[in-house]
Amino acid sequence: MNDPIAWGSLLLAVFAGAIRSGTPIAFAAMGETLSERSVKE
Repeated sequence: MNDPIAWGSLLLAVFAGAIRSGTPIAFAAMGETLSERSVKE
């Protein structure tokens, strides 16, 4: 695996997987932030 194209595709696959698995957590964090900011005291 000394081919630079192979390393690039592996890196791209890792980043794509991280974004794909991190999206639900990001949506939950944004929803929590909006709900906390919408509470009037």
